[in-house]
Amino acid sequence: MIGSLLLSIILHPFSTPQYLKTTHIKNQMSSITVRVPIQRHWKKSPPNAHALSLIRQVRYNVEFDEDENDGMLDIFEVNVLKPIHEQRSHWRRFPASYLPFIKRIIYRTDLYIDSLDSIVDNRPKSSYSMEAVRKLKYYIQYTDNVIMQIWEDTRLAAMDNELGPDWRCPSLDQWLRIEFYVKRHDISDVETYMSESQDWLMSDPFELGKFIYICNKLSDTINTLEIGLNMRLPSLYGITVAPTIMTFRM
Repeated sequence: MIGSLLLSIILHPFSTPQYLKTTHIKNQMSSITVRVPIQRHWKKSPPNAHALSLIRQVRYNVEFDEDENDGMLDIFEVNVLKPIHEQRSHWRRFPASYLPFIKRIIYRTDLYIDSLDSIVDNRPKSSYSMEAVRKLKYYIQYTDNVIMQIWEDTRLAAMDNELGPDWRCPSLDQWLRIEFYVKRHDISDVETYMSESQDWLMSDPFELGKFIYICNKLSDTINTLEIGLNMRLPSLYGITVAPTIMTFRM
């Protein structure tokens, strides 16, 4: 059941919070459905094979010159189905203050896709949970939809002449809030958390501090921003971890 264990690490890297272990709701909001706008990207059904193939087709690279820049970074689209010399093209400009955050969500999507391919293509069905694979597909679809919304927010800001180093991306900010507070993104978990409190909905992701889920020794060994696409699940001191859930460096 190695595949199931790996999926558990990727999708649920945190110990189950107490608010998800109980069905009791402290206030009387259980009959009220409150949706975070970004949760519309979590669909009722997982993506089919065709939808997954379209998601696999495009990847994104982030470039930022720390020495010479105007406070903006550049994002390039890589379409793997095009001829090699035509695959890479400039896609968006984005505030450099979001560098660790935009890298985080792009890398998370790549990690989900590569993990799904590795498990389904290289392991017998008896070695992994079909329900876990189904949940992984949901996360691939959801995260890709959020990224598409980020690009759309950016396009609209550019059209309105609002895009610049100080611009804030609503969809990425909301994803980061859920990432920090709820630590899961499916609708049921987010709504359960919201039934307890909604104070976090307007918090500033830039002020939320660090995500550190493993001991400092391991955190210091791998810097999230230095991990490339070919380094997926390194084994350190006999512990296999998913890099994108290790640290959230501000």
